[in-house]
Amino acid sequence: MESVRLKCGFENGIDVGAIGTKWGLSLGWKGNTLVKLKSFSSFHIDVEVQDNECGNVWRFIGFYGNLEEKCRRASWELLRRLNQDQNMPWVVMGDFNEITDSFEKKGGRLRSNGQMREFRRVFKDCCLKDLGFIGRWFTWEQGRFASTNIKERLDRGVASLNWLNLFPGYHLEHLSHSFSDHCPLLLDTLSAVGNCQSSYGKIFRFEAKWCLDSSFEGMVKRWWEEESGGILNKFEKMGQYMMKWSTVNRTKEKRNRLNLEDRLMDLYNQDPENNIILVQVIKPTWSTVNQLINSDDSTWNRELIHNLVDDDIAKRIFSIPISKSRPEDMLVWKHEGSGEHTVRSGYRVLITEYLQSNLHTSTRDEEYKEFYMDLWASKIPVKIKIHVWRLFNNLVPHYGNLARRTLCKEIVCPLCKEELENTEHLLWNKLVHEGVKCYMPTLLGFIRGYEQDLWFVQENLCLSSALLGNELWRPPDYDIIKVNFDASYLHVKKLTITAALARDYRGEVVEADTYLMEDVDDAFVAEARACERALRLASMKGFRRLIVEGDSLSVIKKLNTQEEDRLVIKSIIHNIHRLQMGFDKVTYIFVPRSVNSAAHALAMEGRRRRVSGT
Repeated sequence: MESVRLKCGFENGIDVGAIGTKWGLSLGWKGNTLVKLKSFSSFHIDVEVQDNECGNVWRFIGFYGNLEEKCRRASWELLRRLNQDQNMPWVVMGDFNEITDSFEKKGGRLRSNGQMREFRRVFKDCCLKDLGFIGRWFTWEQGRFASTNIKERLDRGVASLNWLNLFPGYHLEHLSHSFSDHCPLLLDTLSAVGNCQSSYGKIFRFEAKWCLDSSFEGMVKRWWEEESGGILNKFEKMGQYMMKWSTVNRTKEKRNRLNLEDRLMDLYNQDPENNIILVQVIKPTWSTVNQLINSDDSTWNRELIHNLVDDDIAKRIFSIPISKSRPEDMLVWKHEGSGEHTVRSGYRVLITEYLQSNLHTSTRDEEYKEFYMDLWASKIPVKIKIHVWRLFNNLVPHYGNLARRTLCKEIVCPLCKEELENTEHLLWNKLVHEGVKCYMPTLLGFIRGYEQDLWFVQENLCLSSALLGNELWRPPDYDIIKVNFDASYLHVKKLTITAALARDYRGEVVEADTYLMEDVDDAFVAEARACERALRLASMKGFRRLIVEGDSLSVIKKLNTQEEDRLVIKSIIHNIHRLQMGFDKVTYIFVPRSVNSAAHALAMEGRRRRVSGT
């Protein structure tokens, strides 16, 4: 907290250190104002201020209400204990993390009436009056979309009646802000006094901030060289030039500050439209993605990104792989493996969103979960599995669905000529209609054909299992190292454990490595990262000729082709090809899981133990 206070320009202060990443308070002041510390905690700083302007002593308390609702009552008890020493005027300012009434909140869930009533009661018990404010209504805001945007007045100032009598001309202003989710509070106790000091006869004082201007040093040199006479005369002229230059700069800074405040106020007053908060007026000094990347190690600048976007978007940015070779940027369609947009993939995305929407989901999803797992695991033709799935999700192109999409006008079943053809009618009444003849040979032929399909699939599965069972890992030639890689991916935490296992011509393990990676977007990227890690391991150990084996067919295919595409792992592939240049020869081979079982077991063990290392 001390470093933060000093960066803000307050050389004097009282700091309460943070506990981990939570809390932390700091009270800073300038000049020779006499401040006496009375008490402090993780939630408050209580001081006595010897005010040279009014000649009185008054109390100032910086307060922070507990963030957890269940501990909020302890904060109010702390304020009541501070009220016991009320022999002088006092004012309390800070983030109380609570509102006094429902009109102090917009969006989100409703606040409990009991909570707000208890918050109002503590002010009444302590005889504290709200100071009011000038400026925006809410002091805290969260959420960039209309559906998630929440605004509250969590920060405020309250004071005793004798403090209000001591400073009758005070005003409290809610200042504009850009990056923080809280707006600063400015309490001016001398606003009614005004500044009676004449602009003439000002005493020259050198300001350190002048040195921050890149043009200041050159101007000082020019002024010094242009003036003639003795040193004292030059110093006098230099002081006049600096004061005149400072006045002009101060006017420009004030104009720019007011313009920026007006822009921020305009943005604040705009309601989120089209599910997004408008930010077109903001013109940051950076404009390209490479300014969000650390140039020295080609990693994301996490601190800057966290300051610009919320945590959810930041995690999505961090999951984007970065290539050290810096290939040309391009747009990628993430819903297709090739990265290219297709009508088919767009239709698939829309169908998936429709099925997952609140209008379509119900409690039946959990009931049918086990049924779907058994369906996809059953040994029946895939076309039957898909047809059953489409029936249960009402995706069969019968007359009812076609008419709903305005693809046909006829909606009556063509067999019975009476009922609407929908999924239920198609499923239960299609084969046998009342009054419609159904010939037995036709039914028997259907059953026998289905039986033959089952027998054919079973034979193929047995043959495939026998062929796979004969595949074994084989050692490389004498002067070659074979490296197997695999990855274990945790979708919820966006974590992956990569594993690399290097063996020589005798089949002996010469090196093994597991590595923990964060912010990995999917299993496809995890497998590519595992291959990249395998080559890094081989490079560190000085291997020259490699055979790299993995059970990810997509990654191996991509490594063995030189065609440009829009895959999400394109930057990782660039890194792998760059690393490949450091070897005499590298061959990439796809193997089934049974052959890659050692690397798979190593990845699973690394995941279980959370071990990262060689």
